[in-house]
Amino acid sequence: MFLLLIFFILLITSGNGFCQVISSKQLIKPEDIFSEELIFSPDIPYYPLPLEKEEIFNYYDFSQKIQLSPQSISQLQKNGFVVIPTPAEIAENKLRLRFSPDTSSPSDDFVAFYEVLKNKDLPIFITTDSMLHYYHIFFETILMKLEKDLFFNDIWNISLEMLDASLNEYDQGQGDIKEAAKRNAAYLSVALELLRPKEEQMVNDDILRDEYCQPGMDAETCNTIIGQLKDFLGELSSYHYFSVEEGVGYLKTMIVAYQHPEGHILLGVGPVFSYYEFKQPMDERLTDEAWREILDSNPPPEPEWVINFSAK
Repeated sequence: MFLLLIFFILLITSGNGFCQVISSKQLIKPEDIFSEELIFSPDIPYYPLPLEKEEIFNYYDFSQKIQLSPQSISQLQKNGFVVIPTPAEIAENKLRLRFSPDTSSPSDDFVAFYEVLKNKDLPIFITTDSMLHYYHIFFETILMKLEKDLFFNDIWNISLEMLDASLNEYDQGQGDIKEAAKRNAAYLSVALELLRPKEEQMVNDDILRDEYCQPGMDAETCNTIIGQLKDFLGELSSYHYFSVEEGVGYLKTMIVAYQHPEGHILLGVGPVFSYYEFKQPMDERLTDEAWREILDSNPPPEPEWVINFSAK
């Protein structure tokens, strides 16, 4: 397995005029990418289930800080772990993190959750959810910076040149060539409209006509371009197909029994996402803000299978 300390995409360009715009960019060279092979063999000690409370070395101290219900204790003994709603003494401890000017809540922030665990001197368990969440943020930031700093201007200029070429072919072409150029112009107009930064998203036919319909263009071609734009921007969408959506919600608390290298079994605590599955019309996809409103007002029920490892 290799750990890539620097990740980038190398672009190979030819003599195509549309690609010349990126030739002056300072791209990372293959020799600048450093990789280190990691040799690691996970070796987690095994212990038999079910567990007895007496077998857990820190059970008494732990139970003084987090009160477990009989159902929680039963799941912990049966599975070696249990997921519970985050206790109020953890979730309600809002704090200000070093890298953020705003207060953060352990109910939706992994770092804040771990900070509260540390402050309460609770044994910390690093969960897979927390690791994958920050990997996701890291990867998303890379893509966002690539799109903004490297790709945006190139894609805009390439699309604009191709639109101009298509419109020229439409003006000069005949028959099938003219029809193909019209379709290309409609397609590229959609791409440019989606790329163009704007303060509001309302589509106005007059604005679109002024921007994408050249003087003297016949009404059919102009209407085709505007229709394609409005279709892609969702204004004419009237279908109500449903899809099964997956969503994560506020953080829950996982309590895990693990075996110390010296042999005794300890309890550790860490955050995990709550999880939901629900049906949603495909033309009404939820934004993050809308999903948070649902979580705060009327969250969907969790899937039935979570009862195998969770408790109230």
